Order: sequence, then structure tokens, then C-alpha cells
Amino acid sequence: MARTFPLLPALVTVGGLVAGVAGVAALTAPDPVTVVRVVDGDTLVVRLDGTDTTVRLLNVDAPETNHPEEPVQCMGPEASAWLTERLPAGTEVELTFDEEREDRYGRTLAGVTEGGELINAELARAGLGLPVYFAPNELFLDEVTDAADEAQRTGQGIHDPQRDCTLPAQVAAVEQKVQALPATPADPAAAVDQAVALAEEAATMAEALSSGDLAGLGAAVFVGAQLPDSGVDELAKRARTAGDQAKTRAQEYRRQVKAAMPTPTPTPAPTEKPERTKEPERTKEPERTKEPERTKEPERTKEPERTKKPERTKEPERTKKPERTKEPERTKEPERTKEPERTKEPEPTKKSSSGSCEPYGPEIPYSDDGGYSGKRYGMPGGKTFRKCR
Repeated sequence: MARTFPLLPALVTVGGLVAGVAGVAALTAPDPVTVVRVVDGDTLVVRLDGTDTTVRLLNVDAPETNHPEEPVQCMGPEASAWLTERLPAGTEVELTFDEEREDRYGRTLAGVTEGGELINAELARAGLGLPVYFAPNELFLDEVTDAADEAQRTGQGIHDPQRDCTLPAQVAAVEQKVQALPATPADPAAAVDQAVALAEEAATMAEALSSGDLAGLGAAVFVGAQLPDSGVDELAKRARTAGDQAKTRAQEYRRQVKAAMPTPTPTPAPTEKPERTKEPERTKEPERTKEPERTKEPERTKEPERTKKPERTKEPERTKKPERTKEPERTKEPERTKEPERTKEPEPTKKSSSGSCEPYGPEIPYSDDGGYSGKRYGMPGGKTFRKCR
């Protein structure tokens, strides 16, 4: 318990030394000090010497609720409610001062004691305040620090992992989300986005914890706290680990997305090439070889009629030349134009495949055989082949 001063001029005992209260006077008003109202977790108004005086608790800082430039912080309303219940209006309290009596806002700085208990330390023990030092006042710093250490060990107030807004709870929530990521999600693509978002959330939290930029986490009260180990560094490490785990999950999900794709590269490639290798249709040039119609020149070879001149000479034997002009039988060259059978050039390639074979697989251009050295079944057109069993 902090040492208090009686309501009359006195000496202050600090660290075992006796020093005069230079420029610091103990409360001398004969009237009792009574609570008028609570402002927030570490500030209250008392009736002192017949005047309403704002008192700021020394060496302890509670989360903000009424700061004009800061948002409401985690456990700030709870701290105000605790102090209001602990010191209701009309409660008589004792004030103890240190070297400086007022802060820059004109508030009276003091230790507040009620029923023999230092309220400054009680607030910290409830986990609703942290020890702070504003030189030169340090009269209650040790007692408040011990109380705050106890609250941290027991998980009270702003150290409670079950309170959603506390730093331990926020880190634990990210860890739980990461751990809940399934090994094989039903929708790997959506799971990738979820894992990436969690990794970013954890990384942002780890950076804020490491840098001390805790306002965005609702825990600016930790900035400047005098706890030997506030646990913030350990929380930053946990958040960073959770972020790394989420990244690993995201990578696994991406692999699953690729594996679930219907073989995008292998299947389209073979099916497209056959369209190119449909060049056998070009090899239907036999239709061009229908030039036999041109070879109907045998009609021109009807020149035997001219050779009827032998009638004049009545040389019958010469006139038998029409039998020679039976060259139309030569015009049966259309049978030669059965060159489509030449397009059956696969038969020659059968010889190169060392005996008969059963073709399988897609047609492969000779010019792009990929180094294949096995049996080949040549396809019409002589530009492609298929592998043989």
C-alpha cells in the first residue's frame, strides 16, 4: 500500500530517505475530501476546500473513453464503470501528492486512497490500467507496476484473451481462423482468397504490434507503459507466425486449383494439331489428277478419220491403223490417276517400323517428332505419323 500524507504540513518519505516537501504541500483543508463524480477510468472530480477539483490518478493510465482526439479504447468503458462503482459520489477519500501537484491540463495529481487501499494500484490489478511514469512523480510507480504484473499473469482486463477487443484476443482470433483453414477445401479457388486475406490481416497486426502503432488495434494505452514485459512482443511473434501459416495454406490451395483444372495444356495441344494435320484433305489432290478428263484427247486422236486417205489409195492395210489409234485404251490412264493409293505412303513407313504395328495416339509432324525414335505409322500425305505399339 502506498504511503499517504495526513491533512497537515508534513515530510514525504521516498526510497528510505527523508526529504522536505519542497514546493509540495500536503492537503491541509480541514474538511474531508469527497467524490463528486468519475470522469473516466483514471480521472475523477472531488470536493476539495469547498471547490470541485479534477484529480488525475498518479502513475497509472487507463484506456481512453473521453479523449477529444482519440477513439474509445479497448476496456475504456469498463475502466470508467469500475471506478464509478468503486468510488460512488459522496465517498470520502484521502489524497497523497508527489513532487508535482498538477499536470499540463491543470488537473491535480494524486494517489487516491479509500478504506486503506490505493485506488491507483487497484485499477491496475483489475487489468484496467497500466503503470506510467511522468517525471518527476514516481511515488506510486512500483506499487502500480506490481499490480499490473499480477493482472497480466492472471489475464485480467486488457490482458484477457476472452475479451474480443484485447490484444491477446485479437491475435488468438487470427490464429484460430488460420487453424480453421481446411487442408482440402471444397472450393480451392475461394480458399486461396480467404487464406491470402488472413495472411495480410496477420501481417498488418504483427507490424502494428512490433512498431507500437497500437491505436488501430484499440490498445494505445500500452504505448509508454512501464511494464517490464507487456507481452506485446510475444503477441507480435504469434501474429507473424499465423501470417506465415496462412501464406503456406494459400500456396497449397493454388496447387490444388491447378491440379483440379482439366489438363489445360496437354489436351488442347493434341486436338488442335489434328486440325492442322487434316492436310490429308489437301492430299485429295487426286481430284486434281482427274486430269484424265483432259486426257480425253483420244477424241483428238480420232485423226484416224484423216487417215481415211488410205481409202483413196485403198490401201486397206494402212487403214488398219485405226487399230493403232486404239490409243484411247491409253487414255485409260485414269487408272493411273488412282494415285490416291500413292497417298497410302504410310505403307512405306510401315517398313521402317520393323514389321506390322498398331497405330495409336495423335498424329505427329515428322518435322516436330520431339526426338521420338520408336515405330511409326505414316499417315496420308507423308507429313505426319502416329506411334505404333
